[in-house]
Amino acid sequence: MPYLGHHVLMWALGAATAAGAVAASAGEVPRYRVQDLGRLIATAGLNLYDSRLEDINNAGIVVGGGSGASPLFMIEQGRLSLLPVDGFASDGRATAINERGDILAWTLDNRGGGGYRDVVYRNGVATRHITAPAGTGLGSVNAMNEAGQVIGRVMQVDSDGGAIGEWLPIINDAAGSRLITIPNARAADANAINDHGTVIGTADLNGRGSRVFVWRDGHSDVLPVPIGGGDSPNDYYYGQDINNAGQMLVRHMTYGPGSGMTEFIYQDGHYTRLPLDSDQRFDGGGGSDINEHGWVVGQRTFETPDGTAPDRRAFLYRDSQLHDLDSLLRPQDSQRWQLSEAQALNDRGQIIGIGYLNGQLRQYLAAPVPEPSAGALLCAGLGLVLLAARRGRSGRG
Repeated sequence: MPYLGHHVLMWALGAATAAGAVAASAGEVPRYRVQDLGRLIATAGLNLYDSRLEDINNAGIVVGGGSGASPLFMIEQGRLSLLPVDGFASDGRATAINERGDILAWTLDNRGGGGYRDVVYRNGVATRHITAPAGTGLGSVNAMNEAGQVIGRVMQVDSDGGAIGEWLPIINDAAGSRLITIPNARAADANAINDHGTVIGTADLNGRGSRVFVWRDGHSDVLPVPIGGGDSPNDYYYGQDINNAGQMLVRHMTYGPGSGMTEFIYQDGHYTRLPLDSDQRFDGGGGSDINEHGWVVGQRTFETPDGTAPDRRAFLYRDSQLHDLDSLLRPQDSQRWQLSEAQALNDRGQIIGIGYLNGQLRQYLAAPVPEPSAGALLCAGLGLVLLAARRGRSGRG
């Protein structure tokens, strides 16, 4: 009978796990606990108001930047480390971290002729310096994939290094840096790259507004506008992010008469609109990041009755449902925190951004906590085990 009991135990645990997976896929949204990362930033001597969290990988390592001589940092397991900076810096951002732990960053020397330095770090050491294609000068780097491909922007320069043109997108990999060419575009910016090497960005169509471009293997396309979406010089579409499934985060801004803002997920020729304007007080905002599950985080801005500073709230869009992130906090956290912006999230659902802790500006990490239903499922499985064991003893008696 012990052998039978073992099989019952495995069945019960397997059933509980399967039921938990079904419940999770059904769209259950967990509660979130909030960790104050601003305390670590302030302790390191960085200015809280200038510092931003930029990215988080699936290991929970956070990167960001701020101002000052050592503006780049990473946070791992509750400890902040400053990344070494080559030369003088007045500003900088660690903009991306991949699953290997490689960190992409830029620093800016705002003294005359200083300019940008774009670097990839591994194990806290600068191992790769991004160079600009001939005839251009470096700008900021924006994103990096698992293969180490980097995208960013440069500007045309004259023989003395002076800027003479518009921003142009680049990709950098083992073959070096090269321009991403977008036909009929006056200027463009590459914003994200997935692990297939597909790049998404925004192209300025020379007085005809802006559109989202997609580039891969030397070929670029401009996305069609959504059905019913504007297609005038006053309509600007921005390519924000892309995941490995090809889901693209797209923002539409209309300027002038009838101005407004909408946010979409685009995939395989179809636009899905995010219901950011479900509250009539909605006054702007948008998504900032999309993960491999298709979940989106960002911020919404709301008008206030007295016309004072707008009310900003972080949001999570998950399984076709929009959630105010504050509404998902544990009671002990919701009493202290107001989360105003969500900058990035990983595939585990961990979210980083800016909020207010007891009214004071802070950077935060919000992490999901287990659902009570998962524990209930496990208890149910163990209950079956105990019942089977009891029956086994009764049979032997």
